[in-house]
Amino acid sequence: MRKKLMCLSILSMALTTLFSCSSNDENISFLSGLGGPSSSIGINGDTYLDKESFDLYKKENDSWIRVGNIKGSDPNKVDTSLSAYELYCKYHKAYKGSDEEWKNALSNGELEASYNKKYNIIFTLATIPPVLSALDSIRNGNETYAFIERGKTYNGIDQINNWHNIGFNTNSNNSSGFTVENYNLVKSTIQELNVFGNEHFSLYVQDGTALYGASLASNAQLNSNQFDIIMIEDGIGAYNSFKNDVIGKRICNANKDEIYQNYVDQVDLVSKEVKAIFSNKNSEFTSYYNIEKAFYLASLDNFHYWFQDKTQIEDILNKTVIDGTYTKLFDVMGIDKGGHEEGKDYKANLKFESISHAVASLEESKKENYLRLMYGSYYEDTYKALTRTTLIDSTPVSAHKLVYIGTRFMSFPTFASDPNYGIGGVTKVDEIPSSYSILNDKYKTPFLFENENDYIIFLNTVENEENYDKAPNQEEKDLVKVASFNQYINYMFALKYAKKMYGDDYDLIIKGHPSEVMGSYLNWSRHYEVTTSNQNKFNYDKLIDQLMINFHSIDSVGKHIGSVPYGTAAENLAYLGADISICGLPSSTYTGYDTSVPVIYVMSQTNGNISSDGNLSSRYENGSLTHNSLKGEKTTTSYINIGNLYKNLSSYYQKIGNANLAKTYNSLFLNWLIANFEEVTSYNVSSYSINDQGFLVSK
Repeated sequence: MRKKLMCLSILSMALTTLFSCSSNDENISFLSGLGGPSSSIGINGDTYLDKESFDLYKKENDSWIRVGNIKGSDPNKVDTSLSAYELYCKYHKAYKGSDEEWKNALSNGELEASYNKKYNIIFTLATIPPVLSALDSIRNGNETYAFIERGKTYNGIDQINNWHNIGFNTNSNNSSGFTVENYNLVKSTIQELNVFGNEHFSLYVQDGTALYGASLASNAQLNSNQFDIIMIEDGIGAYNSFKNDVIGKRICNANKDEIYQNYVDQVDLVSKEVKAIFSNKNSEFTSYYNIEKAFYLASLDNFHYWFQDKTQIEDILNKTVIDGTYTKLFDVMGIDKGGHEEGKDYKANLKFESISHAVASLEESKKENYLRLMYGSYYEDTYKALTRTTLIDSTPVSAHKLVYIGTRFMSFPTFASDPNYGIGGVTKVDEIPSSYSILNDKYKTPFLFENENDYIIFLNTVENEENYDKAPNQEEKDLVKVASFNQYINYMFALKYAKKMYGDDYDLIIKGHPSEVMGSYLNWSRHYEVTTSNQNKFNYDKLIDQLMINFHSIDSVGKHIGSVPYGTAAENLAYLGADISICGLPSSTYTGYDTSVPVIYVMSQTNGNISSDGNLSSRYENGSLTHNSLKGEKTTTSYINIGNLYKNLSSYYQKIGNANLAKTYNSLFLNWLIANFEEVTSYNVSSYSINDQGFLVSK
């Protein structure tokens, strides 16, 4: 008898939890008391449980109607179809157990425990989303199941307790998105874990694929109290979408608020889209990518949007203010300006936390788990690169490491190949001679082919047919030679600039793009192709891979530039105990980086100053780009825009005694000043310059 009463008590608690939650279609309140319900309580659609008789009532047309008894019969022995098991299954569509299995779970505590069971499900693209997902999951301690696009980011997943690999390759950095098979693996995992229909799931997705989370929740038949969808930014794309798509050219003034009205309209549209998803419990996977939509989804229940930098959102909004009139979107985004209560009706569920802050929040044991997850078998190679004392040939190197944040080979700034910047690439194969002696002198500089051997490396690599998956015909070979030459000199120029300018003080180490790992060209997400006269495409990925390998192995400067495994997140290098600083190309990396790590410089192919860079502006304004140099001097991150590049090259060539090139770059610098600042003219240009951050200054 005692066991029976305990079971009924547990059932009562379970039903209370059940009916007090929201379904995907309507809000249902569950009421209970001793004796039948009073007509004055509840609203239509509510449910009431009489704890004495265990009769169940439903309120319809303002009246309470008895619909059954949760014990399966009533005191008058009238049969009812609403047994406790059937009633449970009615509101827990995911539960597939038998009546007997359900009763056993009720009596042994499994059912009660299911209400407190929480899981993390990570289904993310790119690098930043899986990193932030991992930090949150390790911090909350819930059992975690993951399927990520760039598997190397979680190389150590098998070493972490309560972490499960749903089916990705931990040594791959394939960046081609998700397939139907990938999606179905994740869906099946959630369905298997959702045993009783009470378990809770935190679904982590990249912001551009937020609806994957809704689709997974729907197909797994999760009730709305069972899941939260955490949409995570992947860098500057989120902020650009907020500026260009969510706001765009819309205005807000005293007469109208186009910005807010568009937001409301879009939220209403995505709300209908989400409802349509949940009305179909067996929808098929459809690949899509839309960052803008994530902003509108953030105003819906169950959706949360995670950013690293609140300042960028606020700065974008501040630029919309006209004559002191603030758009209600300020209030939507949680920035209290203007005091618009109406805007709070659509308030977005936002979270702001950088990678570095999230790491700092971890207790030591969880931090160790995080680093093991991130590096796994790559930890040793990474640590060795960051602590090396000599090159392979025993040449000693500095203990101070300068990690260069790179990008894809094809995406390096075109400072060498574009003639507007003083050098210029080749346009036909005849301009790439077989002899260094007749190579155009403009390529024989410390930043390009400084000696004959450096040039021969390029020629031999291009001519070797083993460096192609398919042997090229003559036209294909000529086209590839021209294209790869221009890409190669841009790559060399950027890295040799870093080495020549900072190599005396630092040991330079490159951290390349996660989806373009050296030695693994078959997994690259973007491809190197030329198009022939008959419109056929020829792929030369393998050649580019070998050019990078040879540059870092045998080039006179390149062999001094080390590398860390590309598949891991650059932000995590800050936590390995090495003496590092960072530099390189524009990247969202700088936003989430530990602010104690100095950012020496960023090179950007732009005329703007440091405050125009979305990934640096807020850090520049809050002072976290200021650091002490190796000489103990307080300094701020340098911003190598086009003007500073000209200025620095002129100074460099002046120091090494090359007066002609010093004069060339000084002339380019002066003309650049005149073209970019209204106050600078040909008459007063000698009175102006720019500082290291790209701001105009008087001499």
